[in-house]
Parts: sequence; C-alpha cells; structure tokens
Amino acid sequence: MLNRRFISVPKSQQKKLLSQFRGTFDAVDHWMGCHCSTIEQAGLKSLLSVSVFDHCLRGDEAIAMLANVDDLTQHDHNMKLHKFACLLTSKHESYLVKLKGQKHDKVSFKKFTSESAREHVLIPKDYRTRDWERFVLAIPSLNVLYYESCDFTHHFFSDKQLRLDELTPLLSACDLHAI
Repeated sequence: MLNRRFISVPKSQQKKLLSQFRGTFDAVDHWMGCHCSTIEQAGLKSLLSVSVFDHCLRGDEAIAMLANVDDLTQHDHNMKLHKFACLLTSKHESYLVKLKGQKHDKVSFKKFTSESAREHVLIPKDYRTRDWERFVLAIPSLNVLYYESCDFTHHFFSDKQLRLDELTPLLSACDLHAI
C-alpha cells in the first residue's frame, strides 16, 4: 500500500454500494446526457449545488466572471471548496468513485488509505479542467453522490430527498452557499 491514496473496497461492499447508488448514477448520467430541463425528468429527487457564488450564474455572467480568474482568487475559491469536502468526509464515511472499463461504464468504489490521502485527493482541480477528470464521492449515510465541478461549484445528487440541515453548518464554516 506504499504511496497509494486509495484502495478498492471488498467485492461484497462494492455490490452493496452499487445497489445503493445505481439509480442515482443512471439518473445523473441521463440528466447530463440529455440535458433535461429538470432533475425530476432525469429521475432524481435532489440536486444541491455548493458554490463560492451566492447564486446560480447566468451564461454571460459565468463567462465574464470566469474569463480571467487570477491565481490568488482561484486558490481562495478552491481552498473553500477543499475545506468543505474535507469537513464533509471527516463527518461521513465516503468512497471515491472511479469509472473503469473501455467505455468508463463500470463503477468502482475506493476507500482512502489515510486522512492525508483523502485530503490530497479532495483538492479541487484547476477551474479549466474538464469535469470527467474531477473527483466523485459516494456518501452512503447521506445517500448522495458528490461531484466536483469546474466553475467553483460542487454538486450533490440523490434519488432521495436531501436534508440541508446537516450541511448548513459546514457551508457556513467554509463561507460557501447552497444554490
């Protein structure tokens, strides 16, 4: 296990996690693939976004705000999201989700080998990095998939109703907004 940040969970646990999250994976895939106008059309019950911004950016607003983000601003935004992800995963058991196979259609759950490994993996990528290169977490106790995204916003997806009350203190501690 030298230098490994995560390892596969046992097969029995893989099956249990896959059965818990299969519907959510399918719905997220459908939602992103068909660009459904509502999450309900995709079969999701909840979508919650966590952002450094206090509202959902319009297209022209996003282009203007993200066109020339300096290194200091990017670092500040990323550290807020990193702190949130670290607090969240320290309070709830979580697994890194990896897509395997030639078509990236096989889901594999990984557990972190240490706290420092978890914190390292959860560092947000540069905001210009494509979404498929970013981390996805499965958090069984909240029944959510947590997706890192590209515009200083991360997303919770669930096929159950989300409870915001558990996340509000974490958001406040990190100076982030639920949108």
